[in-house]
Order: sequence, then structure tokens, then C-alpha cells
Amino acid sequence: MVKLDKKLLLAGSTAMVGGYAGVFLVAPILSYKLFFRGGLLPGVPVNEEVEEEPTKAHAQANRWCGLMMLQNVIQTVMMTNNFEENLDTGLKVNAITWSMAAAMHVPAMMNKTQPKELCLQQLVVMPVIAAASFMATRD
Repeated sequence: MVKLDKKLLLAGSTAMVGGYAGVFLVAPILSYKLFFRGGLLPGVPVNEEVEEEPTKAHAQANRWCGLMMLQNVIQTVMMTNNFEENLDTGLKVNAITWSMAAAMHVPAMMNKTQPKELCLQQLVVMPVIAAASFMATRD
């Protein structure tokens, strides 16, 4: 079995969450177009089921979403003392978080609030990160 580098895996995964957080917090209209309207990422066509432009409420909700993701990053960094301690706990929380994020793409795909293609991509990537995080805790 391949031994996964706990520190690298957790730091990389946390950086990915930080990237999402940054887009949602700093550019809520862009995040709406990337993740809900579609048409900007390769392989993700426009989702005609949602409005072309976000409402003020959508933009503010995206900012809150970004803040919550940023909170996850801050807590992970603090809890692990900059990825030096409590790595197993951090990885387990990480596995749960990525699993729940993946699960949230199922209703989004079913009610067509996100492009199906984006949801399918996320339903591949997110469980892989979750599984890798969980497996890294198994010594």
C-alpha cells in the first residue's frame, strides 16, 4: 500500500479549500458564474436553469460561503499548528468535510442549480480527496 504524506495531503487539501474560499469571498459574482451559471470552465456548459447574473442575495450568500470555507482553513491551520501536530484529527475532519461537500452536489445536480457536468467532476474529485485523507490516517 502507498503511504501518503499526511502533512502534504492536509496542506494541499486545505490550500484547495482556501482557493474556493478566496473566489467566493472576494469575487462572489465570478463564483456564481463559475459554479452555478457555468460556461466558464472547460467541459462545463452554461446552465440555462439559473439566471445569467446573480441577485444581490446570491452574491451575499456566496460571500458567507467563502467566509465559512476560510474559517475551515484557519481552524485547520490553527488546530494542526501549521500542519505540524494533530494531523490525523485534521485529516479525519478533512475527509468528513470533502465527503459532505461531495454529497451536496447530488441535490444541486438533481434540482439543476449547478451544471450537471460540474457536479459530476466534483463527485469524482471530492470523494478521492476524502478517501485519501481517511487512508492517510490508517498507519
